[in-house]
Amino acid sequence: MRIPDRVATVHAPDSPPADPAAHSADDPVDAPADDTAEQIAALLEGLVRRQRRAGRGSLEALGVEVTQGQMRVLRILGHAGKPLRISELANQLGIVPRSATSVVDDLEEAGLVARKPDPDDRRATLVGLTSAGGQVLARIRRSRRDAMVAMVERLDADERADLLRLLARLAEGDGCADRPATAGNH
Repeated sequence: MRIPDRVATVHAPDSPPADPAAHSADDPVDAPADDTAEQIAALLEGLVRRQRRAGRGSLEALGVEVTQGQMRVLRILGHAGKPLRISELANQLGIVPRSATSVVDDLEEAGLVARKPDPDDRRATLVGLTSAGGQVLARIRRSRRDAMVAMVERLDADERADLLRLLARLAEGDGCADRPATAGNH
């Protein structure tokens, strides 16, 4: 598996880089060779940023603006496959219900989600994706998938299999590994 050049130049803890002024203290190039966790985190962060940019780019082409927080709401509702109460949505987002209400207000104004009364509790309101919200979510998922495909295509079949196996192992026990590995779960 080919390692990106900037990571391949990692120096052992006892050997300084050729030009110490060329890199900041937080640069993965200056990290000790045994501190791979930080390097992996930085690389994964970069890959995720690329996917997010691809998703934003596809929405800009449609003239749709969705924040990361709003995107999280769309993903949660899409994954749930059914409308959720604001309290459940807030719980899954890790925020207070009032904050979730604000995000839902903006998404509803954009026509991406709709509220409806909860048939089991008339005091509660359910929030679900609209057809437009589902289309936006699908478009972002496609764009992100396409961006990842473009990155992964640089690997040969064995490297892709190794990467998939290792990522699945890292995802074990955090709620990611139990989701089916389909294009719809990006």
